[in-house]
Amino acid sequence: MLRTGIEKKQVKISEKKHDAGIGIRVAVKKKDGFSIGFAYLTNLTKNAADDTLRQALKVAAFKKPDPDFKSFQEHKPTKTVKKIYDKEIARIEPEKIVDLATDLIKTVATDKRITTISGALGLGTVKAAIVNSLGISGEFEKTVYGASGYVVAQNKGSVGACGDSYTDCFFNEEKTFNTFKNARDLALRQLNPKTIKSEKMDILLQPNALASLLASTLIPEVRADNIQKRQSPFIGKLGQVVASENLTVIDDGLIPQGAGSKPFDDEGCPTQTTTIINKGQLQSFLYNSYTARKDNVPSTGNATRMLGGFTEKPKYAAEPIIGPTNFKLCAGEKSAEAKFNDIISEVKNGVIAKEVIGAHTANAASGEFSVVLDTAFKIEKGEIVYPVKQAMLGGNILDTLKNVAQFADDCKQVGLEPALISPTILIKDLRVSG
Repeated sequence: MLRTGIEKKQVKISEKKHDAGIGIRVAVKKKDGFSIGFAYLTNLTKNAADDTLRQALKVAAFKKPDPDFKSFQEHKPTKTVKKIYDKEIARIEPEKIVDLATDLIKTVATDKRITTISGALGLGTVKAAIVNSLGISGEFEKTVYGASGYVVAQNKGSVGACGDSYTDCFFNEEKTFNTFKNARDLALRQLNPKTIKSEKMDILLQPNALASLLASTLIPEVRADNIQKRQSPFIGKLGQVVASENLTVIDDGLIPQGAGSKPFDDEGCPTQTTTIINKGQLQSFLYNSYTARKDNVPSTGNATRMLGGFTEKPKYAAEPIIGPTNFKLCAGEKSAEAKFNDIISEVKNGVIAKEVIGAHTANAASGEFSVVLDTAFKIEKGEIVYPVKQAMLGGNILDTLKNVAQFADDCKQVGLEPALISPTILIKDLRVSG
């Protein structure tokens, strides 16, 4: 994994890391069910593996049996996922990324009002392999690339700031430059913001804002484990209308070039396309093998040992939970799609927000949330007129989903694993506090 960091208009760090390890899970049968033990190793020798296995068995011996655990994942055929490996990434040396970071700084710093440029470039190759006693044996390789930039502008006592990001399985210099230039341009446009009055209005949430909000609301609410624990507002709502008929939500681990795509999940179950919400109707939850057996349904291939980013605990050091692969929002009806500028032109009174702050404080069990709109602009009579200062959006995610009206044509992938894929979405009549 290569990572280059930018701080205060300078390349501050460039590092190349190699990390490898093995996680071992065992199921020990007892009188009242199975007990699960887990341990991992980074010293890839036979002696270390034997010691780790003994440690996992000790953990299982001390744990109480789980009557709901029936078995590990059984073998099933997997599909090939296209375009998740970039040969160029495997050949890139640290010097190239350092040079790219230096060029990014020069490009963005041309305006004298720019006072701070920070960010990071990261890329690498991931190889995953899994084997169990039920016949699963598989491996795959994929590449990841991420670029994030944060720019601060100052002018006559006013400060504007904005961040932007780009993620993919493939290296792309042009989109990296566009990411940093977009952060610069939006930071400059954020100068001299104005307050707005509190009222109901139309809200356009862009992909980064949606990723933050849904990661703490909708995504955990459609995890089967939270349904089974009765910690979701979607309990008992399968088959019911829970959102606007304009909205369809899909989890798809097979999307070509999807940052969350892979042929099988972190238990070895084949990934698939799962329609969670279809034209407003709740159709499915996300399952791993454990929760699927509790509900007597097939697993959706959503076992994961990592929830995003370059800095998380490595997969081999974590036990599987439930998480999305590529979480995709799209129009349930073709009539709900429109060009970005056309949607703006139809908004008489509204706000467009690139980011939200504070989504992690949302209550996933109830769906309640309260966030600050960040990098936001006021829209009046079909035109973006000025940057917004200190506005908040609060409500319930179920009510919010029911007010989804239109989808723009600026679809973007946000995050590495999982990834959210969505365009800007117009949501009608939400309460904004100025």
